[in-house]
Amino acid sequence: MAKAVAKSKKAAVKSIAKSKPSAPAKAAAAPSARKALKKAPAKPVAKVAAKMGYRGPGMVWYHMKKFGIPYPREWSLRPHLALARQQRIPEVVIPTTIGRRWVAGLVQGETCIQSLYREITGTTYLELDTAMVDPAPICKLSEYFQLPAPGKAIKNHDWRPQWRKNAQGLRALRILKEITPFLLGEKLREATKALDFFSPFGYHRGCFRNGDIWPRDEFPLRSKRRGSIGHTRPSSPAHSSKATASRR
Repeated sequence: MAKAVAKSKKAAVKSIAKSKPSAPAKAAAAPSARKALKKAPAKPVAKVAAKMGYRGPGMVWYHMKKFGIPYPREWSLRPHLALARQQRIPEVVIPTTIGRRWVAGLVQGETCIQSLYREITGTTYLELDTAMVDPAPICKLSEYFQLPAPGKAIKNHDWRPQWRKNAQGLRALRILKEITPFLLGEKLREATKALDFFSPFGYHRGCFRNGDIWPRDEFPLRSKRRGSIGHTRPSSPAHSSKATASRR
């Protein structure tokens, strides 16, 4: 019995050794692998791995790092995840007229309608950003947005800490559609411009600053510095000083 087990182990080791290429074979295959990787950026990483004879994408990542080839942005995209997230957003975010009027009143005076560019996806999203010193209105706004309320205030340079809540993408677009009938003046024109630009999914491919969407000559009441600094904003509130859009 022991001899049979030993023979089977030996046979398994031999088969694994045969399946692994030797060092000279690896060296000879390196130039061809480099060429294949350079030609493959537009294809999904799984298809590239299958074409090169690898069982998974791990070896593709390894060789790209070894040869200094940058990872294509397309490989980081997960369109199916974006669709799944959109399906979780309710068709009607604020169902009552009273709620829509309340949110519209807060948006009229305290909310920035702005753009948020994410470099990893190469996409600009619609964002409704509200910040106040008093946490009670922000908690009520979170309830109407059907989002969790913020857990703590964030630092605001040398001023008092602020409580902030924002809605982005498709959720922000649907909220804006529901409250637009109750907005007035330039805020109404800002909302109408945003609906035209970001419909139907709440985002727009490419990098668009606030000045590109809401030009100063058409919207003179908007803050001059808003959206004039930087490209992206990290999701963490602790890094809000590096935001894409400068706030009021």
